[in-house]
Amino acid sequence: MSNNTNTMIPAQALTDLTDHAEDVKLHHSKIKRLVNLGLIEERPAKFGGRFMAITDKGRAVLAALDADAEAEADAEAEAEAEDIKVTDTAIATKPVRESSRRSKAMVACACKCGGFANGGRYLPGHDAQHASNLATAIVAGEITEAEALSQVATHAMERKVRGIVASRMTRIEKRAVKAAK
Repeated sequence: MSNNTNTMIPAQALTDLTDHAEDVKLHHSKIKRLVNLGLIEERPAKFGGRFMAITDKGRAVLAALDADAEAEADAEAEAEAEDIKVTDTAIATKPVRESSRRSKAMVACACKCGGFANGGRYLPGHDAQHASNLATAIVAGEITEAEALSQVATHAMERKVRGIVASRMTRIEKRAVKAAK
């Protein structure tokens, strides 16, 4: 922050002020801190209650933040433009930057839907869908139980498929008994 307006304002207060300007609800303690710093003030609302308005000092701080953000974005764009290398075939490629965070590997969803799971074997809900589809195929006689169980990755999924098959077979038997009466 190059501007003198916000040199003595804590970083969290700057974040809170930006959030307030974007109509994000703030905790009353954050509002109190912004009022104490003179960045917002309480005004009566038209229909009763209170209205928190940004003061001139708050507007100056926001303007300085916007100016700093624009300057930072321009500097990043220039740095990125310098990082881009043009190959002989005139295709621009951006160099891969190593992340400081350890990222999870994207794995193809085990239900073969074409999606990618972020860390697990399945997307949310797709394990149950896969087990149900396998059980339906077993009950219909399209595949054997051994073929279906070879398509699952864990013992838990095997138990889930076997349980669904047993439940469906019991239901079919009950319907057959009921229809025979």
